[in-house]
Amino acid sequence: MKSRGHKLSSFSKDLSGSIAVPAAASLMLIVGTLALGVDYGAITLQNRKAQAMVDIMAIQAASHITQAEEMVRRYLEDNRLDYAISVDKGYLLADGKIVGEEEVFHLTNTVIELEAGTYKPDPSLVVSKRFVPAGPSAPDAIRVRARQKAELYFASMLTDPFEFEVTGTASVTKQASFWIGSRLASLNGGILNKVTGALLGTELSLTVMDYNALAAVDLDLLSFSKALASRASLQAGTFNDVLAADVSLPQVLGAMRATRGVSGTAATALAAIEKSIGNADTEIRLGKLIDLGAVGNDRIDSLQDIEVHGNLLQLVSSAAALSKQGRQVAIDLGTVVPGIGQVTAKLAIGEPAGHSPMIAVGSVNDTVRTAQMRLMLDVEVSGFLALLGTKINLPVYVETAFAEARLRSITCGASYVGDEVKLDVTPGLAKLAVGKVDDAKFDDFSRPLALERATIVDAPLLKVSGIADLAVSDTSSRTVTFSGTNIHSHAVRKVSTRNFIGSLAGNLADKVRLEARVLGLSLVSPDAALSLVGQTLENAATPIDEAIYNTLRALGVKVGEADVSVTAVDCGRPVLVQ
Repeated sequence: MKSRGHKLSSFSKDLSGSIAVPAAASLMLIVGTLALGVDYGAITLQNRKAQAMVDIMAIQAASHITQAEEMVRRYLEDNRLDYAISVDKGYLLADGKIVGEEEVFHLTNTVIELEAGTYKPDPSLVVSKRFVPAGPSAPDAIRVRARQKAELYFASMLTDPFEFEVTGTASVTKQASFWIGSRLASLNGGILNKVTGALLGTELSLTVMDYNALAAVDLDLLSFSKALASRASLQAGTFNDVLAADVSLPQVLGAMRATRGVSGTAATALAAIEKSIGNADTEIRLGKLIDLGAVGNDRIDSLQDIEVHGNLLQLVSSAAALSKQGRQVAIDLGTVVPGIGQVTAKLAIGEPAGHSPMIAVGSVNDTVRTAQMRLMLDVEVSGFLALLGTKINLPVYVETAFAEARLRSITCGASYVGDEVKLDVTPGLAKLAVGKVDDAKFDDFSRPLALERATIVDAPLLKVSGIADLAVSDTSSRTVTFSGTNIHSHAVRKVSTRNFIGSLAGNLADKVRLEARVLGLSLVSPDAALSLVGQTLENAATPIDEAIYNTLRALGVKVGEADVSVTAVDCGRPVLVQ
């Protein structure tokens, strides 16, 4: 008989059943892992479905931002989805009942939150900063957030159901076509011929009727770009390729004539200008004047949803000015300014500020600007102090800064009647002076010009000097609203500074500080001479104003004023954004 010790030793060496316990434990772990895998897959599927749902809701809500909640409700009802929408007083259920936070998830698995705002597609911003909740500006994006209770199968035995959240954001690409410049309300054909001719390097003899015909045309810039690509034989794929190409003024004028909508009288005037400048080889890039925004990336043979227009006369004069960019232009106005004697002018046109066209297709915060210019008029005024046999030589200096229009907001309606665009317009600041400036620095716009006292009368028996400085210093902008009807009719609105009204030269004459020296025998006293000079300046104010206004207006610039127009609005289809 074997001993008890021997039996125990045999049992300890028997390994036939040792795997049963670990196997049972492993089986429980495997089953648990599979259960968690099933739950994880189910949650992942729920998350994807929820994400697809909020993406669709965001797109539909963005298509009608003012009715975003209604668009979301319609989608949920059409797809028979259980939901609650966050509203001001709580949560709106599918049956129309409003409940509070504490009971909403007892009645539905999904809570929807809507938030309107603006979206900035700026790659320099982190994704979380690109959507900004709606403030004073009109919203152009919708963010939809869904909180959903996860459905658990096996894991529900171990933990309570939890919530997960998904977000979808959709934005509408809204853009408007707008411009800034100056209409020519009262034309002096002689001054316009002199100024435009000097810029083009030729002699012009257009009539006031010709200029009126050019001013009456709103040029279709997309059609013009296509005509220019053909006339200049450009290998251009997009509108931006056309605007970036070096083209000659005759090619530009010829393309303008070939553009649809240009009247016969305007085409004849363009042909006359083209003929007068001959085969001028001066090249310009129209991209400095026109920015087509996102439209510029479209192929020139494609159809566009937005129209872009610009005033034909302003485009002709601005293209001429562009050919003289940064250089001085001498203009002999001769006898084209009635009421005064000889008038000569010197004009300098500043380089545009970075990316500052005068016509643009843009979105909110995009800007258009006029050119910066300096004008010096040397005016000879006769008919006074006849006993002394002398004349007045009055140096009038005008400097204009940029006038600017910034796109403040775009609102799109169901039809064009419901469209609305707001521009913040700042008229160009100006400096008007009587005095002497340094000719060598006249076209240096990097620094202000110093003003010195000028000799106005220089006769053997009398010398009169004077200086005056008048600034249009109102820097505040005005918000100008264009209704859908205004936009459809291409209405032009004028914005003026509040602190400057009336005659330019008249205001200068009131401020000029005169000094007189009477030499030898004289039939007038210094005080009497100054009185005569002052009166003569006042009498000459109106014709001097005409010279200033028409010279600057020929280049789309006004002193202390700006004309603006919005010519089209486009609200593209909503798209998902990050």
